[in-house]
Amino acid sequence: MGSIIKLAIERPIAVMALIFMCVIFGGLALQTIPIQMSPDIEKPVLDVRVSWPGAAPEDVDREIVGRLEAELASLNGVEEIASRSTRGSARVTLTYSVGQDMDKALVLLLSKLSAVSGLPDEADTPLVKTSNSDDSPIARLALVAKDGSKVNLEELGRYLDTNIVEPLARVDGIAEV
Repeated sequence: MGSIIKLAIERPIAVMALIFMCVIFGGLALQTIPIQMSPDIEKPVLDVRVSWPGAAPEDVDREIVGRLEAELASLNGVEEIASRSTRGSARVTLTYSVGQDMDKALVLLLSKLSAVSGLPDEADTPLVKTSNSDDSPIARLALVAKDGSKVNLEELGRYLDTNIVEPLARVDGIAEV
């Protein structure tokens, strides 16, 4: 240690050159390292899906989604609960806070799901799926009826399943429709 100090005292120009190089390289590093004002942070997500073949979206919402949301609302660490009811299926998405222990969250979620009562007998057992930003949809399609049109929603749903969902699901490379 004493030899480094002695060398620094004997050669001040070399020390100044070394300090100058550190400052220059530090400035270059600051220019080339990407810095984001608000970096992309992936929030952990758990999806609960329940299938109830043939049920109308209103029934799915009332009999499945409402009960699941009521039971899952008390889970710790959940920032947001979003749900979607479609013909024959329900999806409840739980978004957790960053840094949440997801193994523990999954166990607590499964425990809460086992306590949910009153689901229709025809409904399948709730399935839990973990997801992240890679699971986000690449495209969204919407089928909308014009105001005043007398479109039967059940018939429209069957048409959508038969002519759009099923053919797209058969395409290689499409994970989920």
